Amino acid sequence: MSVLRAGAHECQIRSAPVLVLPRLQRFSITLKRRQRTKIKIILALCQQSKASNNGGFFHYPKNFTQTG
Repeated sequence: MSVLRAGAHECQIRSAPVLVLPRLQRFSITLKRRQRTKIKIILALCQQSKASNNGGFFHYPKNFTQTG
């Protein structure tokens, strides 16, 4: 017998065992994947922003002073 997640059951489709999860659990897994994707995008944008701040377009020398 195979190990199943809580609330899941096996069904036979063309004699191949297929794991069937409840609808809410499948939605939860999809939601977690989407959240992970969003987090990866946000982290990539933050890293890109840090890189542009370190050596980006508006980089002034340390001894630069504004007058006015």
